[in-house]
Amino acid sequence: MRFYPPLQLADDMLARQAIHDQRRVVLISDFQADGLSDDVQGWRLAPGVAFQGIDVGDERSSNLTLTDVRAPMQVMETTDNYEVLARVRSTGSVFQPRANLTLRMNGEVVGQEAVDLGDRSEAVITFPFELEDSGSYRGELRLSDDDFDLDNRWYFTMSVLPPMRVLVINGAPSSDWFDDEAHWFVLALEGMENSPFAVTTTTPSDLSADMLASSDAVVVLNLDTLPAAFVDDMSDFVRQGGAVWFAPGDRVRADAFSRSFAELSPATLQAPNVLGEAEYQLIADMDRRHPALSGLNVDWTARFQGFWQVTPSDEADVLMRFDSGAPMVMERSLGDGHTVLLTTSLDLGWSNFPLQGLYVPFVHEMLRYLIQPPQQQGAWQIGDRIVLDESMLDAQRVSGEELVLTQSDGQQVRIDSQSPYYTASMPGFVEGPDDRTLAVNIEPAAAQLNRVAVATVNDRILNPETTPRASEQVRSAQLIADLEQPQRLWWWILLVAALMLILEAWIANRTYR
Repeated sequence: MRFYPPLQLADDMLARQAIHDQRRVVLISDFQADGLSDDVQGWRLAPGVAFQGIDVGDERSSNLTLTDVRAPMQVMETTDNYEVLARVRSTGSVFQPRANLTLRMNGEVVGQEAVDLGDRSEAVITFPFELEDSGSYRGELRLSDDDFDLDNRWYFTMSVLPPMRVLVINGAPSSDWFDDEAHWFVLALEGMENSPFAVTTTTPSDLSADMLASSDAVVVLNLDTLPAAFVDDMSDFVRQGGAVWFAPGDRVRADAFSRSFAELSPATLQAPNVLGEAEYQLIADMDRRHPALSGLNVDWTARFQGFWQVTPSDEADVLMRFDSGAPMVMERSLGDGHTVLLTTSLDLGWSNFPLQGLYVPFVHEMLRYLIQPPQQQGAWQIGDRIVLDESMLDAQRVSGEELVLTQSDGQQVRIDSQSPYYTASMPGFVEGPDDRTLAVNIEPAAAQLNRVAVATVNDRILNPETTPRASEQVRSAQLIADLEQPQRLWWWILLVAALMLILEAWIANRTYR
């Protein structure tokens, strides 16, 4: 528990009761040291407000906790092995060196490791594991041999994606691999072990509707026309979430390209701009906020001697430019999908781009952006305000029913479509429509059982202007003393009167004799 928020709230409430002399804040806690971690610099209780701490914690505690877990949010099915890293720490006042850690995926045990801290306070455990099929998985790490169960579990979600299916339509095939339009592009996709891409290369004459239906993205290389029926199918393909990437080269005719792909292309081709032998253009600008480009560095060694002059459509965004200011890469949204236009070729015809270090990451990241869904966070913490992703909201719109999330305790939470947020309130899996799942964990700091003395908290928050309040026994003694003070004066008066009476009687007796 964080100490400062409730203390500040109590102090504000007492500020409205300033007419009372005896104002006190009582904090009942186990006084974990982490409660002071959100120290508000310089803040103290208001003058005149006393503090009392009641410690209900155990003097000795033994606990192991999962303080951090690193699991991939998205992985490709073609990857041989996956890894989850778990950090285990002893957080109690009594050191606990050993435990067992188990990894479950969709409820099945896929890994088990013995934890032995030795003389260290923490250790990092690596879990290699395999998954056979693509899909969404629920992961759970669980510590055993520990009495404090709340921090012994860590939940996460993970997506295993199938290979990205890319259909490459080669407009300038050649028996010489060096001159083949698609050679360098396909090599960039397949020339690596466990490639995440499944590439189908074809020519316009061999195209079929089945090829399009079995693809996630289409790449049109140095080609200005396709059968009208296939172009119509491509338009439907994009509107339903597919992607098309155009890379016109030296064989393209501007008027033919515009007639065939006007509905799809982000720009209208005007004329090719082929520079002299000693002239070239460089990449000068890119939109680093764009998901496909944010992780790339500009490669000044890529030299472009030919590119198309274009007029971007009103719906297009220019993502990259040459140093002349001419557009290099443009994107257009169409329905649920996207189209991209690269104004130069992807082979060596107009540039040395395929031989530069930027080429492969550029091609990969652009296709990942066009094909794969955005990465979703794999785990949240209690108290997080989660913005529900579009897939959940789309499922609700399709069903026409109210969006309902089911927490790990079975309680249902109804979500307002006008405010699509969920505030995580308990650990475990939160189930949404169509088996979509959120994973929620406790904050690791909540399991830090190291303690802090009540006196330390008192010194940190008590205002120096507050006069310490005496104990009940001292105040009772003071009250008795205050009440007895006037009574003592009467005792002296009575004593003097008695002495005077005795003296008067003695004098009268002497006089009588």
